[in-house]
Amino acid sequence: MNTAINYSKVLLPAKHVLLLSHMRSNSSLVSHLIGSNPQVSGYYEMHIGYYSWKSLYRQKLKYMEQNPGKPFRSIFFDKVLHDEHHVSEAIVNHPSVKLLFSIREPFETVVSTVKLYKKNKPEHECATYQGAIDYYIQRVNSLAKLYQSLSDKSRALCFRASAVRDNPTDTLAQIGQFMELKQPLSESYTIMDKTGTRFVGDNSKNIYSGKVLKNIPLDPDVIAEIPRQQELLDAYQNTCQTLGINAV
Repeated sequence: MNTAINYSKVLLPAKHVLLLSHMRSNSSLVSHLIGSNPQVSGYYEMHIGYYSWKSLYRQKLKYMEQNPGKPFRSIFFDKVLHDEHHVSEAIVNHPSVKLLFSIREPFETVVSTVKLYKKNKPEHECATYQGAIDYYIQRVNSLAKLYQSLSDKSRALCFRASAVRDNPTDTLAQIGQFMELKQPLSESYTIMDKTGTRFVGDNSKNIYSGKVLKNIPLDPDVIAEIPRQQELLDAYQNTCQTLGINAV
């Protein structure tokens, strides 16, 4: 009976918010802060593409199947961090969809990406600086193109990923207002079933803190080891310019 009720609820109208970003962009933190709000269903990466209006029903269906017994909320949230999970122009401009674009500074992102893959999947190309840099540049360029395909720019909110840690009060207020949430986003969040699970988000110990932690700057010696620095900075600054956000 519960399964039947869940399937029928897929047809109920809902709003959709997609966080379009890249790996190691504090996206798990942002997702938990958003997903802890009582209006929102979703707090982890679902690893699906968004091609047409049918994909929005698929999102709801998959979430309900993965979270049986959870109440139906008015907003469904997901994050898309990889080009392999396609987001079409039709979805970008769909009236039921709002978009959050987030980009993190390149040096921090690349170092964090290499560290993650060396720990969890050392054979992957992103366990090397070259692979992590290739991924970052390709992904931020893709984010810029997605934003450019958006006809009504008021349906997107763009922010630097570091702002969530450096200035959480103002940043979360902006996100909550953009999403039209009745209850403001809090700087603390709920530890949930899939928190810290591999392949759906951050699996480091920090995600279990349940609150926003301040960013720790990179050691200058670590920065000095990063190759292709100007190429990274150019990609980052160009994307920031396209998204209309300050690069620093």
